[in-house]
Amino acid sequence: MKQNITTLLLALVLPLTGIGAQETAGQEPATDIMTYMENAQAGDAQAQYDLALCLLSGTGVGQNLTQAVFWAAQAAEQGLPGAQTLLGDCLLNGTGIPKDYAQAIEWYRKAAEQDYAKAYVGLGTCYYRGRGVKKDYERAAYNFRKAAEAGDAAAQNNLAYCYLRGRGVEKNPVEAYNWYRRAADQGDAAGQYNVGVCYDNGQGVAQDHKEAARWLQMASDQGYEPATKLLRRARFH
Repeated sequence: MKQNITTLLLALVLPLTGIGAQETAGQEPATDIMTYMENAQAGDAQAQYDLALCLLSGTGVGQNLTQAVFWAAQAAEQGLPGAQTLLGDCLLNGTGIPKDYAQAIEWYRKAAEQDYAKAYVGLGTCYYRGRGVKKDYERAAYNFRKAAEAGDAAAQNNLAYCYLRGRGVEKNPVEAYNWYRRAADQGDAAGQYNVGVCYDNGQGVAQDHKEAARWLQMASDQGYEPATKLLRRARFH
């Protein structure tokens, strides 16, 4: 059967979006931003990290990527794993700072030493794509699993893809479906989309176009464009 699955590998290099969405939900009142600024300037690592997230997303303050990196670095130097991971993300993607894969790896490793789940996603990304390290699917899958088992939805999607393609792990469509489903069950739109595609293609689960449409609709309702496009196909009407 011809596969039309759209994988989650693009999510591997978009950890900034995930962090911003998950940790700075809603508009921060201006008074909170001022508090972040005051505390950040006084050396409070958590405030520096919170301020960096707000500057990154433009939440409650004008977006300023360069300043976001500055404050993330201040908090990272104090050992805050979220900030270390955020700084790694910026260095990996060239967000507010020139790309530097070697430095990204260094900061991800510092955060991973504190068992911070998103740091493993970053490390997995680097090993999967060969960014700052030699490409190594086994190490990529290992790191994705560490974060996936901690409940990180992006890692669950990425580990599922490894199982789907047999990269770093033995190919196992059923296991791929199971990990996609774990992401989907916590409301992750990309996971819902991938579960829908698994049902559509009969990969790791019995083919069922109605069930595929149900999951794709859930993802589409969250604004996930690939799901919306797939739903336009004739078999879903």
